[in-house]
Amino acid sequence: MKSRMLLFIIAVLVLNSNNTLNSQGVIINTPLEKRIENSSYVVEGKVIDKSCVWDHDFKYIYTVNTVLILNKIKGNIENDTINIITPGGIVGYEKIEVFPSLSLRINDIGMFILNKRNIRFEKEMNSFQKFIPEYSRLSFIKYNPDMLSAYDDFINYPDIKRDIYDKLTSMGLRFDNKLDSYVYKKTKQRSPDAVSISSFTPTTITAGTQSILTISGSDFGSSQGSGKVEFRNADNGGSGYMSPIASEYVSWSNTQIKVEVPSGAGTGDIRVTNNSGSSDVSSTDLTVTYNLTNVNYDGEKYRPNLVNADGSGGIEFVFYTDFYNNANAMGAFTRALDSWRCSDGTGVYFVDGGSSNVDQAANDDVNIIRFDNGSELPSGVLGRTSVYWNGCSTGGGPINWYVKELDIVFDDNAGGGAYSWNFDEADGSTSGSEYDFESVAVHELGHGHQLGHVIDASQVMHYSIANGQEKRSLSSIDLDAGNDVLDYSSGVCNKPAMSTYVCTTQPIDLVYFEGETDFDNIKLSWGFDNINALDHVDVLKSTNGTDYSIVKTFANINYDRDFEYLDQSKTRENYYRLQYVDTDGIIKNSKIIFIYNDKINNDVEIKIYPNPAKNIIYIENIDLKNSTCTFFNSKGEILKELKSVQSIDISSYPTGIYFIKITTPSITIVKKVYKL
Repeated sequence: MKSRMLLFIIAVLVLNSNNTLNSQGVIINTPLEKRIENSSYVVEGKVIDKSCVWDHDFKYIYTVNTVLILNKIKGNIENDTINIITPGGIVGYEKIEVFPSLSLRINDIGMFILNKRNIRFEKEMNSFQKFIPEYSRLSFIKYNPDMLSAYDDFINYPDIKRDIYDKLTSMGLRFDNKLDSYVYKKTKQRSPDAVSISSFTPTTITAGTQSILTISGSDFGSSQGSGKVEFRNADNGGSGYMSPIASEYVSWSNTQIKVEVPSGAGTGDIRVTNNSGSSDVSSTDLTVTYNLTNVNYDGEKYRPNLVNADGSGGIEFVFYTDFYNNANAMGAFTRALDSWRCSDGTGVYFVDGGSSNVDQAANDDVNIIRFDNGSELPSGVLGRTSVYWNGCSTGGGPINWYVKELDIVFDDNAGGGAYSWNFDEADGSTSGSEYDFESVAVHELGHGHQLGHVIDASQVMHYSIANGQEKRSLSSIDLDAGNDVLDYSSGVCNKPAMSTYVCTTQPIDLVYFEGETDFDNIKLSWGFDNINALDHVDVLKSTNGTDYSIVKTFANINYDRDFEYLDQSKTRENYYRLQYVDTDGIIKNSKIIFIYNDKINNDVEIKIYPNPAKNIIYIENIDLKNSTCTFFNSKGEILKELKSVQSIDISSYPTGIYFIKITTPSITIVKKVYKL
């Protein structure tokens, strides 16, 4: 058994020596030192209480985890007890679950990496100071005092003293080791191993589906008492264990245990601990093919239903304006939608409801898709899904739960600016400096489909993805899991059953979309494959890159795959995109193209030189007092925006075509420049 554990630790250390940054449930694997450096407070503590409460505006439920501080490592905290606030929780028959988020249990002990946040609640639980986990799940290093070890979602720390305390000391942090006596006291009280697992059946099973595992062996104890069965935790790739709740234990005897495999369990060994504290780990792995999310309410587990929640037939997603106007993001997200709902998917009824001015993830009956604002998402989180469940019971009977709302928020700059998003449709297009947006969107929609994480790198719902990696295609197991949810679901709580979404046509392929000046006009051209599936095309135009309006609609299309449109509007700056709709009503957006019409005369001569330029571009004849200078690339992406300048440093940009926009109280002019 010791050799098996040693091999596991070695494997984890090898995995973590790779320079590739993994993302757990779309969390970037940030090194421990960086987490500590970027947070204001670090403590060791023990969770002694937890409760759930609405925020002041009844828009969101939070969990208040009360933590007794054992060691103050970084930051000045006056009291010995604090509140750590985590998103999600349950109040009455309303529950919010957030993927990913830190979930703590009473008696959890370890190191917490925190920042302050004063969240206002509908009612205050106590007077302790409030903190938030700065790095979501990675803000907690969970200790196993019996083994003198610890772990987080990516790293195992076989020795707390060597792998954590020595690292803290090397960072210049000084603290009183109050935990030391507690750890060794627990170690000395351990009982010798007596429990023995001989076999279990079946060897392949699903989690969160009330499937029963039978474990055979000896010295389990004649009754359960404080005994437990533990499964590898799918949310952290099996770094730690998780346990069923009391009601999921079916029977317990000295030689046999029957237990339901709980939601959150993943592939790996299983551990049995008896009432005396003796334990054994299985010599073979249990394979958990898929894992469905459950609602834990009042000591019971419930499977939630996907229903016609909003009258659309299921769930109608809407997109905040900046997301909706980002044609690349919309294209990638729509492809992710189609993966789940179309002929090769499950038929889940997730539909596109167009743009929205709602810019928050909240309990508001709006299924919003959006980018985050500033530091809204915890550090290192690429995307986060909030699932809103409601329950009902008639006459004190069983409780039925259903999905009322789904919100998905993506990081606006993919990991704090260290990486960028890849929105390209082509397979293999994601570089090592990018995260693949479509892969993350497919994963997050899987959580909306009520799927939890698994420990199987071939699946979309595997707990991790890496920069440069693409996981867009659903496996047969992913589809089995989604179909299991839909087969189980029915109309409940006066909500009709979810409709089946059917994509009856082949996807439309936009082959090309181009534009050029034609004297003082602008000519656009584009072409499609599978033209018979096309209902209509809208040409949208903007003069500022943000506000678009339809300038031409092509309908009754049944004759040609190639199109042209001549825009005779006399504007210098022109942004265009296509919005095309198939016969199923599925909306897709093209890329945005920018065309500067230099045929339009300007009465004011502003001199920009040299052009081409290698390092510095100079500007003359400009009203410096009230001018703004914007430097952007051929895609219309703003690279610099400066006030009252006479020169721009372009030395750090690659060779190519760029544009400088000069705005004064009297004129706006755009000049094309060439970077050598």
